[in-house]
Amino acid sequence: MKTLQQAGIHVPLLVSHDLELAKEWHPTLNEAHSLDQIPSNSSYRVWWRCSKDSRHEWQSQVRARVYEGHGCPYCSGRRVIAEDSIEMLYPDVASEFHPDKNGDLKPTELAPQSNKKVWWQCSVDSHHEWQATVAGRAIGSSGCPGCRRLQMSVASKSPDVAAEWHPTKNGDLVPEAVPNRSEKCVWWQCQKDAAHEWTAMVKTRTDGRKNCPHCQGHQRKKRKRSATKPATSRLRRGTTAVSESHPDLLKFWHATKNANFDPEQVSQGSELVVWWQCPDEPTHEWQSSVKNQVHRKHACPECAPQTSGRPSRVALEDSIATKRPELSAEWHPTKNGTIVPEHLGSGSGKKVWWQCRNDEEHVWSAYVWQRTKGSGCPYCSGLLADSKTCLANVEPEIAKSWHATKNAPETPFDVRRQSAKKFWWQCDVNPDHVWSESVQNRVNRRTCPQCNRIARDTLIQEALSDSVAGNVSYLETFEESVASLSKLVFIEISDEDSQQALYRLIHAGLIASMETYLSDSFINTVVPSKELRNSVMLTTPAFKEKKYSIAEIVDWDINAANNVKKYLLDVIYHNLFVVQKMFETVLRVQFPSEDDLRVLQKSIDKRHHIVHRNGRNKKGVTLSLEVADLNSTVKCVRQFVLGIDKQMRQPPWLN
Repeated sequence: MKTLQQAGIHVPLLVSHDLELAKEWHPTLNEAHSLDQIPSNSSYRVWWRCSKDSRHEWQSQVRARVYEGHGCPYCSGRRVIAEDSIEMLYPDVASEFHPDKNGDLKPTELAPQSNKKVWWQCSVDSHHEWQATVAGRAIGSSGCPGCRRLQMSVASKSPDVAAEWHPTKNGDLVPEAVPNRSEKCVWWQCQKDAAHEWTAMVKTRTDGRKNCPHCQGHQRKKRKRSATKPATSRLRRGTTAVSESHPDLLKFWHATKNANFDPEQVSQGSELVVWWQCPDEPTHEWQSSVKNQVHRKHACPECAPQTSGRPSRVALEDSIATKRPELSAEWHPTKNGTIVPEHLGSGSGKKVWWQCRNDEEHVWSAYVWQRTKGSGCPYCSGLLADSKTCLANVEPEIAKSWHATKNAPETPFDVRRQSAKKFWWQCDVNPDHVWSESVQNRVNRRTCPQCNRIARDTLIQEALSDSVAGNVSYLETFEESVASLSKLVFIEISDEDSQQALYRLIHAGLIASMETYLSDSFINTVVPSKELRNSVMLTTPAFKEKKYSIAEIVDWDINAANNVKKYLLDVIYHNLFVVQKMFETVLRVQFPSEDDLRVLQKSIDKRHHIVHRNGRNKKGVTLSLEVADLNSTVKCVRQFVLGIDKQMRQPPWLN
C-alpha cells in the first residue's frame, strides 16, 4: 500500500501544520528524527515535552497528537510523575499499597486524584486486605474497613457481653467480627455457670435486654443440656406443646439444626429460639422464637409478600393467571408446591420457580414482580448456560484446561463460551502454566499463553540459528531467515512493552541473519582454497606478524585450514570496517557506497543497543520500533546481501 506521499498527495510538515504542537517536540531525545522534516501524519513514536510543565516527558505517535488530539498524559491524570504521586504526597497511604495483588503497578505511578481501584493491605494487621480507589484513600481519607469493623464489634463496644460468647458452638464466628448492633442469633455461655447455654440476638444482649435466662429464672433447671438427648423438660404442666396447638408449623421445623429440641416438649408460648426451614424453598432458613413463629402472619419471612398488610392471595381477575397468561404458561408444574398463579398478583414479592416455554431444560427461580417487569429466561438471554451453550459441551477441548480448584464452585457447565468473566486455566501440556483469562478470550486464543510465548521464542531462535558450515546456498538460508522474521512482525500483543520487546528481537535477528550470510559465505569460500587461505594469512596481522615454531612450520600445510577457519570464526561480522577490508582484499568483492553503509551501520548500532544495553542507547533512552522501521531494516539488509551475493556468484578473485 502506498503512503500519501508516494501517491503524490501533499502532506504538510508538523512544523507548518501545528506550530503550538511543534513547540512540545523534545529538544534532545529525538536524535533519530528531525522536526523540520517529519510529516504531520507520521506514525513514528517520538518524544514530547509538555509546554506547561517541563517535567512531563512522554512518547507518542505524531499523527495521534495531530489528528486524534492526544495531549499531555500527565496533565490529564492518565500518568503521574514520581514527585506528584501518592508515594511522595501521601506516604502513609502508599505504605498500605498491596505488595502482591496489583501486578506491575507501583505507588509512584498513581496520582492522589486517581479513581483507579487497587488492592490495599493494612499496616496494622496484614490479614486485612481490601479494594478501594486511590482518591478515596488519599483525598477521602478512608481507612482499613477491617479495623473499622473491629472498632464497632461486640468485642470492642461490649467486652462484658463478648466475655459470654460461646467458645465452641459459633463455629468460626468470633465477637471481633460481629457488629455490636447485629441482629444475628448466636450461642452464649454464662460466666457464672458454664452449664448455662442459650441462643439470643446480639443486639438484645448489647443493649442490656437479654442476660442469662437460666440465672433469671426462665429455665427451671440450671444444668447443661446434653448435645444428643432431646429436650424433655421444657414443657411445663398445664401448657400445650407447639406440635399439638399448631401442627401446621411442624413442616417448618428444621430437621437437622434442632437436634437438642423436641417440638412435643416445647410450649407454643416459648421464647426458645430455634431453626426453621421453608418446605417450598429449602434454601430459606431462619431463626426465630417459637412464640414469634406461632404469631407470624406468614410462616416463611422470605416468601411473605413485599408489602406488609397485603393479602397472600388476590382475586382471580387480578392474578397473573388472568392478567399475564404468558407468564402463567411458564409456571413450573412441580417445584412450587401448592402455590399457583391464580393466587398471586403481578406485583407479588414471592420468589417462585419457572420453566421456559422454548426449552424445558431452562428452569430458574425469580420473583413474580421481576417477571411482570420484563425479566425473561436467563438461559435464552445468555445470562446462564445450559447443556447446549455451556463451555463443557460447546468447547470440550477448552474446558479441559479449566482449573480444577481455583474456580470453585463454578464449573465449565455453568458458563457460556461468550462469557466475559475471568476464570483460572491450567495448561494441559504443562500443569505449571496457570493464568487468568475471560472465557471468550480463552476460546479465541485456544492456546496456553506461556506455551505460545515459548514457541514464539523458539521460532525466533530458529530464525537466528547459524547456517551449517556445509550449506552451499548461503543466500537461500538468509532469505528463509528473513522471511521467518518478517512473519513475526504481524504478531500482535496487547501489552505495548511486550510488543516492543518482540520488535527488538526481530530487528536483532535481521542483523544476525546478515552476519550469518557474511560469515558463511566468506569462511566456506576461503577455507577450502589454498590460494585464498594464503591471501588471508598474508594480509592479516594475526598471521603475518606472528612468530612460529619449527613444529608449526613443518605441520603448516596440515593445520593451515583449521587455523584459518578458527581465526575467521572469531571475527565479529557486524564490524563493517573489518569485514569490508576482508572481502575487498581477499575476495575482491566491493561493498556499497559510504552513504549506503552509513544507513546500514545505524541499524547495526540499534542491534548493539538491543543486545548489550537492553534496548537503550548511550543516553539511556529506550528504543521504540514500529513496523515501518522493521520493514526499512529488511529492505536495507536485503539490498546489501543481494549486492554481495551477486558478486560472489561471479568470483572476482578468479579474474
